Amino acid sequence: MSGLSLEELVEALTRSPQAAGLMAAALQGSAATAVDAKLKLFARVLANTATDSAVIDEDLLVVRAINALEAPHLRVMELLRREPPATDVPTKRPPQHWTGASVALELGWPASSVTSVLLTLQAAAAIYLSPTQIDGGSATWATAMDLGARVDLGDLACELTNFGERMLVRIERAGDEFP
Repeated sequence: MSGLSLEELVEALTRSPQAAGLMAAALQGSAATAVDAKLKLFARVLANTATDSAVIDEDLLVVRAINALEAPHLRVMELLRREPPATDVPTKRPPQHWTGASVALELGWPASSVTSVLLTLQAAAAIYLSPTQIDGGSATWATAMDLGARVDLGDLACELTNFGERMLVRIERAGDEFP
């Protein structure tokens, strides 16, 4: 993959504290997952680090974020790339955003599972949950600031962030390199 001998590989991956930290994070993530897409991404990051083509700070952010995600998270990220389903109500504008409820319906998952996945994705900076109305209208102060009400993620708009999109692109490219 990197074209280096074992000794050269070890030397390259430990040439700086930053490279060693990135190597450690990628190896820890690899040891903790069985998700093929993640394993391929970690392999690509290690190869980049060994050949000095890694942007260490960005790669470290991606590796640490991906470490928190598993197959269900990646499925939701892929889903958020697609257009949300149209509504059956003819008087409403078509939805411009996915919601927790529409994700649950589309994937056939219970709401509690979707809540866990969405909050993990937001913590990893892969998605943004907002009180924007799903038809693209603005949230009102009452809906955005209703601190006395219980938060229902089913009503929040879910959007893939540019960092989330970047993670998906990195995963896809790594999968193309290591079929």
